[in-house]
Amino acid sequence: MNGRGVEGLEIDLKELAAALEKAALLQGYVDTQNGAVVFLGDAPEISPASDSEDAAQEEACMEHVLSIEDDWQRYVPLPDLYEGEIRAIMQAFADDAPQPVRKEMREVLHGSAARTRFKKFLRECRMEEARQEHLAVSLRALAREWCEENRIAYRE
Repeated sequence: MNGRGVEGLEIDLKELAAALEKAALLQGYVDTQNGAVVFLGDAPEISPASDSEDAAQEEACMEHVLSIEDDWQRYVPLPDLYEGEIRAIMQAFADDAPQPVRKEMREVLHGSAARTRFKKFLRECRMEEARQEHLAVSLRALAREWCEENRIAYRE
């Protein structure tokens, strides 16, 4: 442990990998007291009771952010997945693809909007499930590496 966590705390790698995918959009943290993954954009749910529900939601979100900032030693930030890392995962999938589609798949990955073209190509080739499995394995590897770097126990 790195002093941030609680003895005996373990993080589920599958859940953490799913959170890494979401962390591309929102800043995420692992709560070292309970192992939960929290995101800055996720505020506690508020029951809509009046016309001021938007203001209440915004206030709850701000309180959520401030609570994380006030107790910053309790939270370990999740890494940001940058476009380069996502592209590397897609490239690795293309490199391992069956020979008949490998060359075309690699070509799809060049230029702007590669991610969109890649997903479209995979739909057309009916390889979405294989790509999702590859992505899950890759994200679990990144999650495992992150846990080890931060000395946080994990379970497969």
